[in-house]
Amino acid sequence: MTTANPPGIGTLPPEMMIHGRPPLPRRNANGDRMLTVAHFFDMSARSLRPMIRMRGRWLEQLGFDSGERIAVTVESKRIVLTLVDEES
Repeated sequence: MTTANPPGIGTLPPEMMIHGRPPLPRRNANGDRMLTVAHFFDMSARSLRPMIRMRGRWLEQLGFDSGERIAVTVESKRIVLTLVDEES
């Protein structure tokens, strides 16, 4: 059995659906990469907390590699990740 999807997405088998809907687009109309805020269970607070997970070749292509450190800067509705050059 397949499920009908919005125009341009095609038809996906049920096992490829996410929570009963097709996967969200990876980029918006401006070409920005889109991620979804998920949650994890914080054992110490015994509650759900938001989390953002990023992975993929695109990070490597931007110079982010496993084990490297990043600085996280918070601005108005914006999170900026910057590679830290620990040699300087």
